[in-house]
Amino acid sequence: MFVFGHIGIGRALVGRWRHTLPLLPLTIGMLLPDIIDKPLYYARLWPFISCTRTLGHTGAFLLLVLLSGYWTRRPSLIALGIGVSTHVGLDLCLDLINHTSPSPSWIALTWPVLNTSFATVSFTFSEHVARLWATTSVVVAEAGGLFLLGRETMSFRRGQLAAKPSRRFF
Repeated sequence: MFVFGHIGIGRALVGRWRHTLPLLPLTIGMLLPDIIDKPLYYARLWPFISCTRTLGHTGAFLLLVLLSGYWTRRPSLIALGIGVSTHVGLDLCLDLINHTSPSPSWIALTWPVLNTSFATVSFTFSEHVARLWATTSVVVAEAGGLFLLGRETMSFRRGQLAAKPSRRFF
């Protein structure tokens, strides 16, 4: 999934809580697993990093971020953890929809408890982008995420306009 899907659908999943959480950490959390894993994969530094769903997509990383937020009671860390959880959940759903077996998301999520290595997927950056755009579920998720963000923006603007006092000239 790309940016709009993770942010738009992720914000919808968070629901009303999104208004009580810091926006920037929540948004960063929704993208953080890919921000970590995609550069690691494309840098090709270690054979251990064998796909784009590795360390940032693990349950260990998710728990570390969530527990850090819980223990420190810092809203920014809590928002970051919630964002990461929506990202991982959406990737799992995408693998289920696409009937990806074995699921790279599930393998990463359960690493190192159930799996000792990550899924092996070999492609270049341009092949990866082309493959994603050719996948209907990814395109639908991107369009849906963009729609949800647009709808949220419009309702926010309508709320701001309604809150402004009107000027009467009569």
